[in-house]
Amino acid sequence: MDLRAVAVLSALALPTLALAGEYEFRVKPTSTLVFDAGIDAPIEGSFVGNWDATANPTGTRTLPGLFGGTSTTNTPIPYTGMIDAGIDADKVPSGGFRVRIPTDGTVSTIEGLEFDLLGGEQMDLLVTVDLVFQTFRTRQPTSTYIGLEALPPIPIASGQVSQLRVTQVGTAEAMTVETPMGTVFMANVPVEFVFQVSLFGAPIVDQVIPGTLPVAGMVTDDAMPTASISFKEGFSLPLPEIPAFENQAVALPTILPPGQTANLLFTGTVNGPAGAFGVSINTTIELGGNPLPMDLNIDGCINADDLGMLLAAWGPANKNPADFNHDGIIDGEDLGMMLGCWTRD
Repeated sequence: MDLRAVAVLSALALPTLALAGEYEFRVKPTSTLVFDAGIDAPIEGSFVGNWDATANPTGTRTLPGLFGGTSTTNTPIPYTGMIDAGIDADKVPSGGFRVRIPTDGTVSTIEGLEFDLLGGEQMDLLVTVDLVFQTFRTRQPTSTYIGLEALPPIPIASGQVSQLRVTQVGTAEAMTVETPMGTVFMANVPVEFVFQVSLFGAPIVDQVIPGTLPVAGMVTDDAMPTASISFKEGFSLPLPEIPAFENQAVALPTILPPGQTANLLFTGTVNGPAGAFGVSINTTIELGGNPLPMDLNIDGCINADDLGMLLAAWGPANKNPADFNHDGIIDGEDLGMMLGCWTRD
């Protein structure tokens, strides 16, 4: 799937000679995500009062039609309908990425882009059902429900959106162009959207959707780095078979007369393949940046002095700033990264 994402990234960084190196961007609390998702699928089953002669003699009984039944009748009432599970929530995403700007003529890169669009949280799905049924009555309380009348959506269960992430799946080479305003860079970042959704306690969506996130930006010599990425996306995912459910307790308001509550137990089967999971994402991600320069002595240049400091720290490293790739050792990979960002004459 080709994500029609539009990303605008603006970065303000340190003076030009100090641009060589990496810059790490993290999401600011001002970022927003509007996430709208829903499930629609046919459902059929029955409901019955929670009355039991021994265990719950004061519970609700259900009786079919307008007449008939005895003091011990508690008859299941068949129904059909559509199940709907929806969510409309605002969240603050978390995550970030790194930008590397060499000065030796090799390409700049964007690496490690990953956003948790839920900000480390989960979102609940409220599951409701719109019913079609034949006329029935209840006792304890006494009420009549006329078949085919409009009832409000009835909550019968809950689900969760447990994962909503965007993850980079390969290094993105960035084209750079020098302009009077600064250095402009552009890249198409290969990403995957990861969705995990459960319903009735079982996973129903576990999808990885590949795409490309276009990123463009500029670095100048005015201030510390800042960035923003915005995109909109909407799509629909097929549903698998959804497990049947039994004896979901529902408190149903009475209709004739109103003002009381009938306590029912719902059982049903959802036809997942006949339904779909729809998703709409609208997010603006603002990021603050910190330089991760190869300029170890912070003199505005990456030169022999910095190389000497790297060689002096060669070997195992414990949070040493010369461990540029954060792998716990200062070795040829870190040396290559420094030489790639060697200051221009």
